[in-house]
Amino acid sequence: MLKTAHTDESRFVVPRAGRRVGRAASAGLLLLTSCAAVAACGSSSGSGSAKPPAGLAAFGYSTVAASTTVKSGGSTTLHSGDLTVLVPAHALPAGARFDLLTGSNSYWKSYAPAGQKVLAAFAFRVIDKATNHLIVKFDAPVVVKVTNSGIRPTSQYLNTTPTSPPKVLSNPKAPKIAGTTLAHGNVGDPVGWLVTSPGA
Repeated sequence: MLKTAHTDESRFVVPRAGRRVGRAASAGLLLLTSCAAVAACGSSSGSGSAKPPAGLAAFGYSTVAASTTVKSGGSTTLHSGDLTVLVPAHALPAGARFDLLTGSNSYWKSYAPAGQKVLAAFAFRVIDKATNHLIVKFDAPVVVKVTNSGIRPTSQYLNTTPTSPPKVLSNPKAPKIAGTTLAHGNVGDPVGWLVTSPGA
């Protein structure tokens, strides 16, 4: 039976000015999200020559499908296939790099709930360039929209943990579904996500 993540993503802390804190218990699981806790994270010394942290790219989302640098106070939109990501104004510090990461639907199929077909597998990697730390909490919800003919009223929005092997947990907040578009707001990015629908 699929477990539900009972935590509020707003509890995650943005690692700014040298702070790197990220805590969440999802069905009793400690999600390791800070740079110090995530394997293959790379250096986070803040040096310009330091390797950027890998974040969720090390846990099933290896493709950078779209990337942008956030301007001061500005909003931005990223697109990749069925995915549209809306970053509202003032959600992130100016100069942050926002990467939309995607994973293979076939890879995630074995982790999805029985009877569910994976329509999209994605994660965010947001790096504060001033500190070279991952940002795991946003100041406003970043909305992702998935438009796919397979979207159903019973489609699911699921969390995936940054662990090997990953765990798939129900997101505590139901997505909004209108026709063939599913939308969900995310106040942080310590986990990855799957969008699934009943299917083979």
